[in-house]
Amino acid sequence: MRLINQNVIKPPYQDAVELSYLNREVITAISYKVVPFNKETERTFIDDDSIYYPIFTVHPFGSLEGKSDFYHTLIKLRLSQKDAFTAIGVRDF
Repeated sequence: MRLINQNVIKPPYQDAVELSYLNREVITAISYKVVPFNKETERTFIDDDSIYYPIFTVHPFGSLEGKSDFYHTLIKLRLSQKDAFTAIGVRDF
């Protein structure tokens, strides 16, 4: 997460803003494969989508590495790997 903090947040704001949490949700699905002249269809579980939830917080008096309890949630994002490169933007919040 330190690497994400260094590359995402501009240097003047790195003392006050940090990526606090990075949660991940994996959505699984069943994949069907039909083979001719076989008795049954093959079913396997696949990872259909990965959704990441980064949560950025701001520390107005500076980040003290977990010693400061005074912070405010700046933004919560929902980033889907499957919907990342779509032509139509969809809001789901």
